[in-house]
Amino acid sequence: MKKALLAAIAAACVFQAWMALHAPVGMFQDDALHLLLARAMRHGAFAFPDGSPATDPLPGFAFLLALPAWLVEPRWGLLRWPALAAGWAALGLTWRLARRVLGGEEALAVTLVVAMNPVFVENAGVLRPDILFLASSLGVWDLLAEARLGPAGLLAAGAALLRPQGALLVLGAAAALWLRRGGRVAAKFATALLLLAAWTVRNALVAGTASGYVENWARRAASLRGLAGLARHWGRLAAVLGHGFTGLRAPGWALAIIGAVLLVAVAAGAWDLSRGSREPSQPEVWGLAAAIFGASVLALHLTWSVSDPRYAIPLLPLCWIFVFFALRRFRSGCRIASLAITVALAVAAYQQDRVMARVRARAPAELWPRTMAWIRSQIPDNARIQSMFDMPVMLLTGRQSEEPPLVFNRDSWLAHCIGRGVGYIHLDQDLQRWRTLPPERFAVLLSLPAWARSMPYAREVFRDSEEGSAIWRIAHPDPWRFRRAWSEYGLALEELSAGAAPRAVRARLESAARLEPGLALPWAVMGHLSEGRGEKIRCLKKALLLDPTLDGARGELRQAFLGPAAR
Repeated sequence: MKKALLAAIAAACVFQAWMALHAPVGMFQDDALHLLLARAMRHGAFAFPDGSPATDPLPGFAFLLALPAWLVEPRWGLLRWPALAAGWAALGLTWRLARRVLGGEEALAVTLVVAMNPVFVENAGVLRPDILFLASSLGVWDLLAEARLGPAGLLAAGAALLRPQGALLVLGAAAALWLRRGGRVAAKFATALLLLAAWTVRNALVAGTASGYVENWARRAASLRGLAGLARHWGRLAAVLGHGFTGLRAPGWALAIIGAVLLVAVAAGAWDLSRGSREPSQPEVWGLAAAIFGASVLALHLTWSVSDPRYAIPLLPLCWIFVFFALRRFRSGCRIASLAITVALAVAAYQQDRVMARVRARAPAELWPRTMAWIRSQIPDNARIQSMFDMPVMLLTGRQSEEPPLVFNRDSWLAHCIGRGVGYIHLDQDLQRWRTLPPERFAVLLSLPAWARSMPYAREVFRDSEEGSAIWRIAHPDPWRFRRAWSEYGLALEELSAGAAPRAVRARLESAARLEPGLALPWAVMGHLSEGRGEKIRCLKKALLLDPTLDGARGELRQAFLGPAAR
């Protein structure tokens, strides 16, 4: 059995290497951001390309990338191998920890479940800090198990600068040491947070905020209103964890049940391991530290809306160590149950991994190479480009780039572009790349091509059908005039909401339409305010002539034509 498990783990590692070889580097938003920050760090700043100080993400991963990225630039693909090595180190540490409490065969079974997990495999060789943080946290618990508190504290200090869960890692270990070794030892270990504390002070001084993570968490927590909202979020969280822990593809309700059952088993195993009463020889401190860490991460996610299963990665080995340890409550069937779980998950993971391999094999090593080469040769260095892939565009072209705004009509989008000085739009036609976007951002992505086609001040200057990309140029003849017209339109809406007379509001709308004949929204609002059927139809038809994407105006025009029967 041991030989079979070892052979399966070795095959999984080879497969991870193949997946890493086909993983594009610098093509994701996250990895491009870290490479850009690593480049900025070499020049003495931790800032975004526009010069604004960065408080999110944490600086640890960019710091580690700074030197190797400088050595290989622009051959970013060479950086996938250190990332892959971090994943293999995480597997080795998973086996070491599992062997301490489970024994040889079960430890190998846990390692195989982690090694074949589709979420873990998908991130093999990807330049994100998730896998490195996983390896660091496992290393901290391994050092705690050997009572090497000094090295454990140093590694925990580094982990705290990789991911926000690193602070919970330090606090969990300090709490376990306080309960088992006393307050003095715990306080000494807690000094591992000093680097993170210094970083938050830096953020407050240069950016006026302790951390972008805190602001992001506050926004997400505020969106979960009421018991019904929390219940829906907890159901989604259970489904995300069910998928992340097992890699299974199933309906959301089924994954939620799987996730909830696993969390109950995890809680039982963590309780048994952390109290150490069933196995007096077990290393209580690391088990308790890991249990506190896992509980605190889950508590954080209970108020933080998540949709990406990679958020389960920091808990993945712990989940299966605790689940297999919980099975020891049923000693007669422990080995059989562990083997059955391993086989079932390995078969399911193999199916998912095979599908991912086919997709990864077809994916290009670099996204839009000809498009990015055209941007470098044809677009001025000081131009600003709008793209859903804003970070890769900045990395690959050296031009400033930003994401499209979250707006829902063409005129608001144009106003944003002119206000921000956006001169070019990069459009990507491959919607499969955007399947994980929130629905509102996906709606913007779908609307962008139609908005660009209907806008009088945009024209297509480059298209590559094979790469599925296009570049549009925005050139307004008088941006100052447009800003005046948009300001008039905004004042009209403010007066309308304040209860001003329709005649005064209409005067402002007419002024906006005269200043900027290409604006459709003033005509749409005038049509909405018009009481006469003929005037309403005239204004709404004018709005749709200027912007055929105004579905609301189209529906109102239909009602005006058909009368009460259409209502």
